[in-house]
Amino acid sequence: MRIAVCAKQLSFTYARTGRDPVKNYLGPEDNIFRINPYDEAAIEIALALKEKDKSTEVLILTLGPVIAEKELRRCLALGADAIYRIDTEDEYDSWSKSILLAQAVRELKADLVLCGKESADKQNGQVGAFMAHNLKWPFVSDVIYLERGFIRNGLTAMAEQEPVSMATAIRSAGKGVREEVEFKLPALLTISQTALSARVPSYEQRQRGLLTPFRSLDVDTRQAVKKVIQKNRFPPRPRPKRVFTPDSNKPAYERISQLLAGSSVEKKGAMLIGDTASQVEGIITYLIQKGFLNTDTTPDKNG
Repeated sequence: MRIAVCAKQLSFTYARTGRDPVKNYLGPEDNIFRINPYDEAAIEIALALKEKDKSTEVLILTLGPVIAEKELRRCLALGADAIYRIDTEDEYDSWSKSILLAQAVRELKADLVLCGKESADKQNGQVGAFMAHNLKWPFVSDVIYLERGFIRNGLTAMAEQEPVSMATAIRSAGKGVREEVEFKLPALLTISQTALSARVPSYEQRQRGLLTPFRSLDVDTRQAVKKVIQKNRFPPRPRPKRVFTPDSNKPAYERISQLLAGSSVEKKGAMLIGDTASQVEGIITYLIQKGFLNTDTTPDKNG
C-alpha cells in the first residue's frame, strides 16, 4: 500500500525580540521553519502503519519551494521513503492547491492520502475536502486514530465480484464523541490529532535522511484556477454575554424593571463616610455581620 502524506511548510513566529517597530519587533531568530503540526501527526500515523506492514510505502508530498528542509529530512530519517515536491512559487488558494495536489496523488498512484485538518497559519481546513472532491474518493475528517489491522479485504456486491479493500478509522465528532467510520480505499483522511509521541531518529537514520534527494513532480499548473475572488478580514467577534430572562409569571412592569436593573436580585450598597478610623471600624463591623470575621479573633484595643 502507498500512503501519501501532504505536508505544508510554514514559518512560525515564537517570540518578538527585535527593537525595530518597522519590522514588528521581529528579530532574525524569532522565526522558525517547520511542518504544520497536524501534518506531522499525519506523518506519525503513516509511519505507525508502516511499522505494522513492512510493505507499506510512505511518500511525503509538499507544495512550493523548500523552506523547512531540516524538518523534511527528519521525516526521511524517521522512516519516510521519499519526499515529492511540486515545484512552483506562485500563490494559490485552497481550491487551486487541491487541484495541484490531486494531480500529484494520481501520479504517485497512492492508495491512501493523509493530511492535517487545517494549517496553523491559514486555518482554512478546506484543502483536504477539496482534494477528495477532485479525486472522487471517500473522505473522512477529524480522524484521531486508525485501528490496528485497519484494512480488510472483501468482495463487492457486483456480479463480477471484484475485490475491494475496506478500512476503519476513529474520528472526533466534537464534545468528546467518537465515531467509528468504515470506508473503501482509496480514500482521503484529515487528521485532527496532535498530541502524539515524537520519534527520535538514530545517527544512521539521520545520515540516510541527509543523503536522500528530493524528487520533483511535473503537474499542470494551468488547471489550478483560483476560486477565491475577494478576501476580507474582520476583527474577532466578542463572546456573547448571557442575557437575563425575567420570570414570565410576573406582571409586565416588574419584568421591565428587572430588565432595566439587569438582575432579579436587588443590588444593595453602603457608603462609608468619616475619618479613616471610623471607616475601618465600619468595614470590620460589616465583615463580622456577614460572618467573614469571628468576634473572638478580633484584636483587643489594649493590644
